[in-house]
Amino acid sequence: MTMPTDDDKKSAWIRFEGEARRLLIRRPRFDRDGLYLFGRRYAAQTVTLTAAELQALLNGRVVAVDVVGEYLLYLNVEDGAVDAARSAVAVERPQLRYSERVRVRAAQVRVNAGRRAHIPTPEWIIELAKKSSDETREQ
Repeated sequence: MTMPTDDDKKSAWIRFEGEARRLLIRRPRFDRDGLYLFGRRYAAQTVTLTAAELQALLNGRVVAVDVVGEYLLYLNVEDGAVDAARSAVAVERPQLRYSERVRVRAAQVRVNAGRRAHIPTPEWIIELAKKSSDETREQ
């Protein structure tokens, strides 16, 4: 790998340094994101981290990403961010337990919706939906 010369540095007339803007989204929507997330964009790529890359990040390394063959994006993790995220998830996500009555009612709704939409319903859901409310109160 060669080091950039002063001429190379002069030719890079667009230079941005510092933290990039970011948003947390559920999934990329390439048909709309370029228009609405950060203003008009003409290309989009995803970055899916492998287990090795994630482990490298957790060990203090930086992952360099080539964006559209033109820009660089550097991914890194703040010190202590992993431990803070783990403790926040443990506090914010209580264990959910559904009563048998709720499960039976949900199965009944699924069976009815499947009939109206002409969608086959798995047999175990049909059997669960057949339980009467008296049976579920006993449990």
